[in-house]
Amino acid sequence: TRLDEPFSLAGRLPVPAGDYRVREWSVSASSSTNRPIMLTGEAEVVETYGGRLATLGASARLARDSHLALTMGFTRHRVELPRGSFVADVASARGVYAFSSRLVASALVQRNSLDGRLVTNLRLNFIHHPGSDLFVVLNDERRDGVPRRVTGRDLAVKLTYLGRF
Repeated sequence: TRLDEPFSLAGRLPVPAGDYRVREWSVSASSSTNRPIMLTGEAEVVETYGGRLATLGASARLARDSHLALTMGFTRHRVELPRGSFVADVASARGVYAFSSRLVASALVQRNSLDGRLVTNLRLNFIHHPGSDLFVVLNDERRDGVPRRVTGRDLAVKLTYLGRF
């Protein structure tokens, strides 16, 4: 792989321009999606930029019925390059509730240890006609501190309508 421009990985480690060989190994496993509890695990190692990027992750999903699904996950990223190293842990929790086949609410909360971010995403999807939706999305981002300070908050409303001619 040829890198024409230098860049900073995760805003922390400089990666100079140059030619890099890339080797990648990965393995993943999961239990049946037809069971109320589903477990997944994955591991990946990438050798590039003169170093190694390793990822190890696991998640558990509970789907009590067709209306409710809850997922918890954890991923560790370890980066070791010639100019330094870092570890980033990402923990997440997701919930999805289907009130009906036309109305679904979901929530995602993620915590990133590398930059101290806590991100929350709330979404409501109302299908008012087949192929036509009303989405309402609220995003909230906070950084570590006492109290956690809000660094971003967005509200988006999107209406799509499928016209038939």
